[in-house]
Amino acid sequence: MRTFCEEFGERKEVEIDFRSRGFPSLVQPEISICLFRVLQEALDNGVQHSGVEKFRVQLWADERFILRLATPALVLTSKR
Repeated sequence: MRTFCEEFGERKEVEIDFRSRGFPSLVQPEISICLFRVLQEALDNGVQHSGVEKFRVQLWADERFILRLATPALVLTSKR
């Protein structure tokens, strides 16, 4: 996901601050794909509809996986 954020940021000319914590090295493929697709769609929509040029992506795991996308004016959180 970090690599995706870096490549997406370069391609769309936006700044993405990616941070992760407590994320296991091996994740079930269906969970990994789900988190990736949510991130992909959220960033696509954020760039396309908000005009914002700076995003913060947080991905962490404790008892569940949490993916948070934030801009200066908006926070979206997906929990599974």
